[in-house]
Amino acid sequence: MFSNAAKQLLKSGLVSKRSVRTLYPYYHPWLVTPPAKRIPFAEKVFWGIFFNVGLWSVPLWVLYHLPEYRGLTREEWKAGKGNRGFPREEE
Repeated sequence: MFSNAAKQLLKSGLVSKRSVRTLYPYYHPWLVTPPAKRIPFAEKVFWGIFFNVGLWSVPLWVLYHLPEYRGLTREEWKAGKGNRGFPREEE
């Protein structure tokens, strides 16, 4: 009895049309897909350099200005006075 009802339902197309209507169009703005337009290699290189400069600029700035943060001049820093517990061996 159930199989006959299921066959009639499938023949009428109610199930298939309803399922197609609920699934398509498959629009979700958060769905990640490959780009619809090819991105040129030069643009990829530009953005890669841009993001890397942004990523590394602050840590490199801090490392470069470390003697100033410790209250030393550049010459004192090069002489090894800012090592704090790790003095250079005198030659």
